[in-house]
Amino acid sequence: MLFWNKKKDDLIIQCSVCEWRPDGEIHWACSCGHRWNTFKTKGKCPGCKKQWENTRCPGCGKSTPHKDWYKTKEEVEKLESTGDLVLRREKEVS
Repeated sequence: MLFWNKKKDDLIIQCSVCEWRPDGEIHWACSCGHRWNTFKTKGKCPGCKKQWENTRCPGCGKSTPHKDWYKTKEEVEKLESTGDLVLRREKEVS
């Protein structure tokens, strides 16, 4: 399911690699120089209107597809309950 089709109240935004969650601060800057919170605009720069496909995580430094940051509560619960062992091992090493 695409993130923009998910109910806003049901969304959890977190990095798909390290599970860092946005804290409301401005961590992102566009190539045009504009700084903003990318999750307020679904990855679109308010300065030049560039649509960013990937988002860099301030927590782990990895760049992943912006759409992968948006998860439903059910998706997060499923990930937590089943546990992705490869992902968990990567986190332990980092």
